[in-house]
Amino acid sequence: MIELYNNLEGKNLCNIFASVIVNKINDSCVDAVTEITVVNVRTFFLIKGKTSSTVVLNLSDIIRDFYEKLNKDVGTIKVFDLISYGENNVKENIYIEHKEKKYPSLIKRSMLDELKFNLKIDNKNEFLFFDCEDKDSGNVYDFLITKFNKYTIINSDFSNEIYFSDRVYGLSNDEKYYHLLLMYITNHLFMKGISTKVDFCIYKIGDSDLTFKINDGEYIVKQEWLESLILDVFPFDIQSLKTKFSLDMHSGEIDEDFIYGWKRLDLLGELLLV
Repeated sequence: MIELYNNLEGKNLCNIFASVIVNKINDSCVDAVTEITVVNVRTFFLIKGKTSSTVVLNLSDIIRDFYEKLNKDVGTIKVFDLISYGENNVKENIYIEHKEKKYPSLIKRSMLDELKFNLKIDNKNEFLFFDCEDKDSGNVYDFLITKFNKYTIINSDFSNEIYFSDRVYGLSNDEKYYHLLLMYITNHLFMKGISTKVDFCIYKIGDSDLTFKINDGEYIVKQEWLESLILDVFPFDIQSLKTKFSLDMHSGEIDEDFIYGWKRLDLLGELLLV
């Protein structure tokens, strides 16, 4: 099931809070190694996981401060902190695998740049569920049928759904940036038309060098050649990745029109198929 949400709704909101909390943990303990998950149960947020930091944070204040920066009045915020503090959470090895299939492109806004909707796409059974304001349902349906004309499109209510943050946004260590890098590479390959299905990984064992490898997928060029091109074009050193994806950590500089660093196509012109 593919899920697509507006920046400040659904799973995206959980991802934002996960990154904000991780940032706050690292503010109080720079070298803290953290892995948390944010769960939105609609009537409250549940934060679980572990961190090597021993500084216990007021998570309710952190989330409330974020809403205040957006000038959103959400009333009372209930947050349950199930984070285990002071845990030894060091990882010596890294193995990150990324598999993704391209789906029909969707623009975030359409018509008058005012149409907002959330989607759940079941490719196997060709069902598409969408949720939006009642006044927009007709326009959203008309827009989606042009993109998914073979799918059964159903207007649904997501208001009682429970959402979990993606693992990558709850990480504090270098592994997080490598996840974002693979998402960044995938977006470029899809938009360039080089691939419709990717399956690759990054791994590092102990003090060995970082390795990028294409495992499988669908590409219009040979995998060995594409591996070399990716290594030449994209940054793999951790400092460059931290700079490039800094805003993906959600320091609070985000709104409805925020574009994630991994979604930017700034290296598209470097992917020369010659």
